[in-house]
Amino acid sequence: MEIPPVDQVAFRARVRAERRRHFGGRVLLAGAAAVVLAVGAVGATHLVDAGDGRDVPVASGAAPEVRSVPETVWFVRDGHLTALDPSGTVHELGLRSEGVIGYTSERVFALDEESHVVALGREHDHEGLGRDTGYPKEDSPVVGAVQSVAMSAEGRYLAWLDLQGTVTVFDLVADRVDFRVEVPRSSYVAAVSGEGVLVSENVDLVLHTADGESAVPTQEAGDNWGAQLAQGKVLVAGPSGESHLYDLRSGAAHRTAVLPGGDGALAPYAYAAATIETAPDDSAVVNVWDGKATHPLRGLDGVPEQIRFTNDEPLTLLVQTRGGSSALWSCSTADLTCGALPVPDGTFQLSE
Repeated sequence: MEIPPVDQVAFRARVRAERRRHFGGRVLLAGAAAVVLAVGAVGATHLVDAGDGRDVPVASGAAPEVRSVPETVWFVRDGHLTALDPSGTVHELGLRSEGVIGYTSERVFALDEESHVVALGREHDHEGLGRDTGYPKEDSPVVGAVQSVAMSAEGRYLAWLDLQGTVTVFDLVADRVDFRVEVPRSSYVAAVSGEGVLVSENVDLVLHTADGESAVPTQEAGDNWGAQLAQGKVLVAGPSGESHLYDLRSGAAHRTAVLPGGDGALAPYAYAAATIETAPDDSAVVNVWDGKATHPLRGLDGVPEQIRFTNDEPLTLLVQTRGGSSALWSCSTADLTCGALPVPDGTFQLSE
């Protein structure tokens, strides 16, 4: 009996979906402000862009505090690419998406439902209202479907693994390919930065650069797919619900910290980290590490499942109920407090 060929695009999409289910999702948000996806209703009536020029009011329940965002933030809500702008308007773009790859204040990269990398620009008013006026499609440097993809925190580098097994690192500022490297089967692009591209190669975690490669010693660690990279430092999940921080700047990997919580996020410039520490009763707390000690966030309502730093001081995290309802929160690492953002409940997804 003839065995039909494997649909690599569909297979890799299922792999990414399983990765999101296992890790609760991971995405690197590059922007000037933090947003947090969190559980529960958010206060007051707010406007939702219906996609045809109309603003539809949406009522929601009360929350202790409602915050705004200084810059537009992006996420997937109920399977569609969505943006929250500084005016508090939620723009539902109508593009079915697997997840946000990354963004800056001027554009966003996302995966469509066929695993293609889509780029959208951001147009906004100049009257100080903070309202986005459009999201025109831009040329994407990626041709064809991808197995995995990542964007650096500051929005300069994009790295992807194509269906032929080649990893490409692209400099978005210079508009050119930085370098390419062939990787083994079953590899996965975990993160990218100015230091290179971090690739999970079966059980190994390898930092590839234009000049060579170096291994991160993760034999005792958990799953490399959630690894993050910034300023020569790597954060990776450990085997027993903790996170390991490695410093690669000397040319060899040295473990510098073990943090409580296996789902972690590394700040873009590695000045801080955050982890989700889960208790035996499935309750959880987000700990922020300032380089010396960890401190819990306050004011979150729900069970945190995703965390990510933005390009500035605050961090971004997803808190999702067991029933699948989510909401957005903004948390500050300065005072360790959180406030809700005006986004309707739904099923959210931050990562590709």
